[in-house]
Amino acid sequence: MTSSSNSFLLIIIFFISTIIISSSLASPADDTKGKHSTHWNYEDQEAWSTGYQSCSGNRQSPIDISLRDVQFDEQLPNIEFVGDFSSDATIVNNGHTVNIILKNPVRLVGGGLDGDFRVAGVHFHWGVDRFSGSEHTFNNTRLPLEMHIVTYKESGYLDFSEAAQGINSLAVYGVLFRQVSENNIYLNPLVNVLKQASYSSKPILTKGPLNVEKLLPLDYDSHYLRYFGSLTTPPCTENVIWTIAIGTSTISEKQLNEFRNLRIVDVAAEAAAAGETTAAPKMISQMKLDPPKLDHNWRWIQDKKNRKVRSTVTLDSQKFQNLNLVNGRNDGNNNNRARGFSGSLVIFAVCQLLFW
Repeated sequence: MTSSSNSFLLIIIFFISTIIISSSLASPADDTKGKHSTHWNYEDQEAWSTGYQSCSGNRQSPIDISLRDVQFDEQLPNIEFVGDFSSDATIVNNGHTVNIILKNPVRLVGGGLDGDFRVAGVHFHWGVDRFSGSEHTFNNTRLPLEMHIVTYKESGYLDFSEAAQGINSLAVYGVLFRQVSENNIYLNPLVNVLKQASYSSKPILTKGPLNVEKLLPLDYDSHYLRYFGSLTTPPCTENVIWTIAIGTSTISEKQLNEFRNLRIVDVAAEAAAAGETTAAPKMISQMKLDPPKLDHNWRWIQDKKNRKVRSTVTLDSQKFQNLNLVNGRNDGNNNNRARGFSGSLVIFAVCQLLFW
């Protein structure tokens, strides 16, 4: 190949790479650092830090938990939920997940926490198939569902909103679910009303008491992992004490599909249409009659940045493999961003074609 041909090919490669890089760095013109916007989604997670600075912080969640990162800590005491979990509950489709508000007060106590933490709500994260959905992973293995029981420190804070601005004032207990053939009967009060929440953000009562405690592993109080992280959704505040159960709960494919069939409702537009808020007519007209499915709502794995993960029990390789992660799939980096291409990969492919 002649030198002039080489030069021409290099110009083409440079042009293509410039377009790719520019596209990846592009951000909305009306977004600025520190500005909070309610309009975020799971398709463009790289844009979260544009509106929420904390989303690019140094103790972000979720993380991958590998055996080499886990340190046994005999000082970690038992942890438990105190209160009546078996009560009626209200569910709300907020466009990002289904949030559960319990009728009776429940508190998370012990576990080395600084005081009692009151349950503010329960929500779930899921994926399009049994190989995706959980936010935290074990040895790069992701399961189809993860439950978060979100709590806030009662001492010194009036409510969750106020505690969300504090330091280590939030605590989340996370449980991963593996897929099995049989329905989990303790999920039925929730699953049986998910259809009613598919197209609406209005509160809906569960069909019978929802006993969240029955969704926890039997030894959830004594077998858990602990690390310091953040909320996994904007504003990604780095004030969360994470507790992850060593062990899993179960869910069937039929039940998982009820979660995947939820729709991404536009809460703001829906409220405006009902006359509950003041909004431009354009917002109301843009509210879709057939909104897209909320078939995945998990955040990419974040850099641990040398954070320690402590365990209440000693974990060797055999025990780590026995965490019932039979339905998971090892995806390496676990972020599996199937909806976009890597710029460097495209450039490499172009080079291969041009110089073949």
